Amino acid sequence: MKFYGVCPASCGEFVQGFLDNEEYLSSYAINLFSVATLEEGKEIIQKGPKKSRRAMELVFEKFGLPVDETKNISLNIKSKIPVGKGMASSTADIGATIKATLSMLNKTLTGEEISKLAVKIEATDSLLLNQHSIFNPLTADIKKYLGGINDAKVVILEPSDILDTKSIRMTPNYKTYKMQNKEIIKKSFELLDEACDVEFFASDGDRVEKGQLLGRVKGDVRILLSGERVALNYLQRMSGIATYTANVQEYLKDSSIRLLDTRKTTPNNRIFEKYAVRVGGGHNHRYNLSDGVLLKDNHIGAAGGVKEAIMLAKEYAPFVRKIEIEVENMEMVKEAVEAGADIIMLDNMDDDMLKEAIAYIDHRAEIEVSGNVTKENIARLTNLGVDYVSSGALTHSAPIMDISLKNLHRI
Repeated sequence: MKFYGVCPASCGEFVQGFLDNEEYLSSYAINLFSVATLEEGKEIIQKGPKKSRRAMELVFEKFGLPVDETKNISLNIKSKIPVGKGMASSTADIGATIKATLSMLNKTLTGEEISKLAVKIEATDSLLLNQHSIFNPLTADIKKYLGGINDAKVVILEPSDILDTKSIRMTPNYKTYKMQNKEIIKKSFELLDEACDVEFFASDGDRVEKGQLLGRVKGDVRILLSGERVALNYLQRMSGIATYTANVQEYLKDSSIRLLDTRKTTPNNRIFEKYAVRVGGGHNHRYNLSDGVLLKDNHIGAAGGVKEAIMLAKEYAPFVRKIEIEVENMEMVKEAVEAGADIIMLDNMDDDMLKEAIAYIDHRAEIEVSGNVTKENIARLTNLGVDYVSSGALTHSAPIMDISLKNLHRI
């Protein structure tokens, strides 16, 4: 007997951006479809796409059924949805497979529940819902339902190139980039063998306890042993940074101060470490020199002084770009204010000088405090009236989290 599931494509996004510092999008379904067909008892089992096969397994897990039973189910996907064009072809395959599996099991799930299953496989789209919505593609959370859209007509311009939405999210300048630690772990094993199966029981940002099972990996034992160290290095390092950042942020929770990282990161790992800071509740300062104008001691020395450095920066930078300058004493503070700096970084000042500088600036510029800021001393800054606190310790001094790969056995 055959069982079918159908899921539409997406028109792409009407709107995509941030609400409350989380990624959301708004899109709707169009009349292109993916059709999944499941059939038991066939001599030759069609595996179908790997993600769709995983979707079938997730439905079985959802209802407490043995996943091994899916091995005898043939999966076939037929779709006219263009692949790699930003039209949710992969999400449609996953959604169609989930619906076909529900039909086979004579079970039902709501659109929200189906979305929550789909997002365990990859970033998904709101087309699995029955209503137009503002939707988080990374968590399947719904910000708001917007009702239906009737008789809308859409013009879709199809580029010749293939669009890899996952790669787009991996670019450093994509603010919504969610290079999750778990994706790094999966990649560590998949680069060695695509047949490795990695399953997670916790997501980035979740609080975990000692002894808690975080995930499970299955594959060739030689591959597991080869990839173990790389995977654990990333997981331990980034989890440690996120945890340390969260602990520091706790001291600022009752203030309006924004906790910032710095560029003091491990070579070739900046993108991961800065992501870990965001997971821990902190914010990213510059990713590289092109992200903002920050004048430090060497720039000031080369320009001939604080005022000269700011004037040269204003001549060079677009008028919309803020000019920040690092100062170390009251004379430099006064010059920075007079020259019209947008942000003044008070570097390595004692408490008395900090208070004097803040009083002198008197809201004529935003204020950042930096220099040897750690978890042990950050609380002293909460009531001084500063806007930002930057700490290199978030990335260069965070202890790793003790995580290990245990219980390796034959199955």
